[in-house]
Amino acid sequence: MNEETTKLLHQLAEKMGTTSEHLWRVLVRQAPWSAAITLFEWFLLWGCLYACVRWFKWSIEKYKEDDNYAISGLASGVCGVVLGLIIVISALEYGELVFAGFFNPEYWALTTVLHLIHLS
Repeated sequence: MNEETTKLLHQLAEKMGTTSEHLWRVLVRQAPWSAAITLFEWFLLWGCLYACVRWFKWSIEKYKEDDNYAISGLASGVCGVVLGLIIVISALEYGELVFAGFFNPEYWALTTVLHLIHLS
């Protein structure tokens, strides 16, 4: 960490009423948990996407028998596209941090501190 980042970490710790060493230890310990939570959210999204695809296939089969299932098929198709886009964007945006949370928690903590400092 360079001196400017260390100084900003001290300022952030002062605002939170703690020491920078304690704040850093907490962030490093939090890294795997945040990565696991993000993975869990991705699995939930994948499960919803799978349900939309199954619903879409079911609606297409029913539409062949009865025209009333056209809107159901359209809704499930739109739902699947939106969920797919959310998954892709989320993976592109947070994929690196998920792996860093498990394998390099110090990098995850540093990225989090820099993000918090950038927001304030």
